[in-house]
Amino acid sequence: MYNINTSANVEFGALQTKVPWLAPMAAVEGLEEYWKTANTQNHAWLPWNHMDEDGKEIPPPVRPAAPQSSPGYVRQMQIAWTKESKKKVEILYKKSASSNKRGKFAE
Repeated sequence: MYNINTSANVEFGALQTKVPWLAPMAAVEGLEEYWKTANTQNHAWLPWNHMDEDGKEIPPPVRPAAPQSSPGYVRQMQIAWTKESKKKVEILYKKSASSNKRGKFAE
């Protein structure tokens, strides 16, 4: 189950948007050179047009939330990992007990 949930969590993140900015075209018109490098250079500020030619307000560019992992998949990975770890400890104990004639761990 651990591998299944790990793969599902990776897929969950991969399918999320990677768009760095969402903006109306009018908001960045004439400022394309700034916005082309907005995700690759560290600009002190990013200009945008807040009014159109008619004086109507243009919504500002927004940055969508970064991709997130799924808390459900992560929790299932933790549960699966714990169960697998317990199984491995039991197997090691049984091997140790069977190799020791008294049935105790070797000191």
